[in-house]
Amino acid sequence: MIQVTGRRAEKALLLLLCLGKRGSTAFQVRGPVATTQRATAAVRVCRPTALSSVAGGVAEPGTTVACSRKLSKAVVVARGKARLFWDGNPLVYGGAVSRVEGDPAAGDVVDVIDSSGKFIAWGVYNPDSMYRVRVLAREGEAVCHDRDVGAVVKERLLTARDARRAIGLPNAKTDTYRLVNGEGDRLSGLVVDVFAGVVGVSSSAVWVEAFRPEIEGALGEVFGADATEIIWRRSDGRLQQDGWKGNNLSSPGVVAETTGADSEAARGAGSSEEVGAVGGGETGEKRLRSDAPSTVVREHGLEFEVRPQFGQKTGFYCDQRESRQAVRELSQGKNVLDMFCYSGGFALNAAAGGALRVVGVDSSQPALEEAQVNAARNELEGLTEFVKDDALNFMKASCCRRAPAIIAPPLAATPDGG
Repeated sequence: MIQVTGRRAEKALLLLLCLGKRGSTAFQVRGPVATTQRATAAVRVCRPTALSSVAGGVAEPGTTVACSRKLSKAVVVARGKARLFWDGNPLVYGGAVSRVEGDPAAGDVVDVIDSSGKFIAWGVYNPDSMYRVRVLAREGEAVCHDRDVGAVVKERLLTARDARRAIGLPNAKTDTYRLVNGEGDRLSGLVVDVFAGVVGVSSSAVWVEAFRPEIEGALGEVFGADATEIIWRRSDGRLQQDGWKGNNLSSPGVVAETTGADSEAARGAGSSEEVGAVGGGETGEKRLRSDAPSTVVREHGLEFEVRPQFGQKTGFYCDQRESRQAVRELSQGKNVLDMFCYSGGFALNAAAGGALRVVGVDSSQPALEEAQVNAARNELEGLTEFVKDDALNFMKASCCRRAPAIIAPPLAATPDGG
C-alpha cells in the first residue's frame, strides 16, 4: 500500500501511475477534498480500470494483457539485468546487452527479451548509441502487440494530455506547458511543449527522427484544429551523441521546420540569415531573434511573447512553470536578482509576487529586449531592470549586495550544454 497525502498528491500519483508501475500496489489518496478529487481524476486518467472507489479510497491496478516475442530482431538482456527493465527502465544500455539477434539496423523495431527468452518489451534499436534500445511498450500493455510506433506515440500523447488535464492544464491563466517530457511520459528523446495553438517539438534521439512522420501524424490527430502549427527542432549535439548520421541536421541558418497554416511565413523568417549557436551550446540552440514570428502565451496569469523557432530549447522553459510560481510566492517584499534571465520568466514572476525590485541579467541583447517587452505587456516595467552583462562578471562585481538570487544557467549545467 502506498499512501499519497498533501497538496501534491495528484502529481505523485501521476508519477506512479502514468509511468506504468508494475505489480499489485494499491494507492490510497488522502488530503484536502480538492486534492483528493484531482488525484482521483489522475487515477482515472492513467488507470481507467484501476479505481475501485471514490476519492479517498483504494485503487488497485487493472488487469494486464499478455504479450510475447514476435520479431526475429531482438536484443537479449544479460543475465541479472532483466529486473531493471521489468521494473520499467525505458533505456537499454549497451552494458546490459548480452547479444543481438537478427542483425537489426539503426531505427529498426526490436523485441527485448531476457536471458531465458522471455519477452520484456519492444522499442527502437540504435547500435551507435549508448542507449541500444529506447523502450516504447512493455509486456502487459494493450499497445504492445502490433509493434506499431505511431499507435504507441498516439497513446502516450493522449495519456500525457489527459494527465495534464487532470491537474488543470491548460486553464484560463495558463495555456503554455510541457505536454511530453521525454522518459517522464515514456517517449525517450522527445519533448513537446504547447504554446497556446502552437506545438513545439524538440528531437534528441535517432528514433524520433526516424519516425518523425508517425509522430507528426499522432500530434495532428491528438490536437486536431487546436494546433495551428507544429514546429520541429533538432537538438543537434544530443542527436550526434545518439549516433545521428542524417543529412538534415539543423544548420545555423535553418533553426526549425514547421508545418501548419503559418509554416511558410515561419520558414521564411527562420532562414533569412545565419544566426549561429549560443556560445558553448548545441547548434540546435539558437539565439533569440526579434524578427522571428512570436506567439503570446499565458502562464499563471502573466503574458509572455515566445518565439518557438528561435531561442533556448523550444523557445521557453515550459518545464520551469512550477519553479517560477514558487519564486513568485517567495518574493513578497524582497529585492530579487535573476541571473541568466533570458526573456524574464523568473524576474516577472518575482515582480508579480510583490518584490520591491527585480534585476535581470543576461548576455543576450535580444533576450533582454524580449524581457522588456514582456515586462511592459504585464505592466511590471517599473519594478524590473534588465542588464546586459556576463553573469559571472556581474556576480563578482555585486558580491557585497544582498538579495535573493535566481541562478539558472541554461547552457552551463552540463559539459555538452544540455
